[in-house]
Amino acid sequence: MSQQTLTRIFEPFFTTKSHKGNGIGLWISRGIVDRHHGLLTVRSRSAAERSGTVFAFFLPFNATARN
Repeated sequence: MSQQTLTRIFEPFFTTKSHKGNGIGLWISRGIVDRHHGLLTVRSRSAAERSGTVFAFFLPFNATARN
């Protein structure tokens, strides 16, 4: 993923898939994680031998919380 794309991927309606995507998936995902006081991260690399993108999310754990 280019640096320019990385800076925009969590914007609503941003997509690189033209007509196949609507650009709200990552935006919604970040919103859900944010509401739970978590963290959604992304890293991307485009090297000849090793390229790819990794998303990770972290959610806080509260052992005393009950539903």
